[in-house]
Amino acid sequence: MAGNYLFEDEFKDNKTIIIDNEDVIVQNDGLSLLNTGKSDSSKADLCQDITSSNVPESLEELEMQIDRLKRRWGEFTYLIGQRLKYINDNKLYKEKGYRDFKTYSNIALKMSENNSYYYIAVYEYFTEEQTRKAGSKLKLIIPILNKIKKEKESSEEYKIAKIKDVRDELFLKVFNKTYREAEKIISDVRRKFFTDMDKIVNFKRIVVTKEKVIVNESDKDIQKQLVALIEEFYK
Repeated sequence: MAGNYLFEDEFKDNKTIIIDNEDVIVQNDGLSLLNTGKSDSSKADLCQDITSSNVPESLEELEMQIDRLKRRWGEFTYLIGQRLKYINDNKLYKEKGYRDFKTYSNIALKMSENNSYYYIAVYEYFTEEQTRKAGSKLKLIIPILNKIKKEKESSEEYKIAKIKDVRDELFLKVFNKTYREAEKIISDVRRKFFTDMDKIVNFKRIVVTKEKVIVNESDKDIQKQLVALIEEFYK
């Protein structure tokens, strides 16, 4: 039901109530509705037709979806990032004559480059559920994940596993906290992390998956211990 409706109860006292932000008229012979003038345009756009499993291919439709999602960006950061990444990866901005993604973001989307890459980072690092639960607090975690991603000595496989491990651990620390509380928690972590990451007990130097054990190439001491353990096992 759309618009406002008047409610007249069975006692005909002309009492008006609001049900789910809509007015309803109830008559003795049943339920009837009478629109009092509000148009469908007054309905909030909940973006229910936009999902992570259905990303349009056309730039025009992507832009329309991003514009709608931006109005409720706190809820749909993940979906905005997904669509921005699709545009950037496929260089769709060139269809409108823009030479790079930065210029396209600033002019066509009226969005700063930093904001665009923030949305993309949220999509790349976090799950849709984590994004809904933690909201803007996730941007506090991104610099730490970026540091892991840029580690030159680590293999890609190791970095991917480590990012997931750290991401999940920090998410659990902050998702149910206020922004100020989360800021303090992550600030303490970052201070230690950027000083010497390996000294933090919570950041494991070994990543264990269902199929394998991943060790950083620079951790020769751990590699030797694992080899010795395996040799001992097969003696």
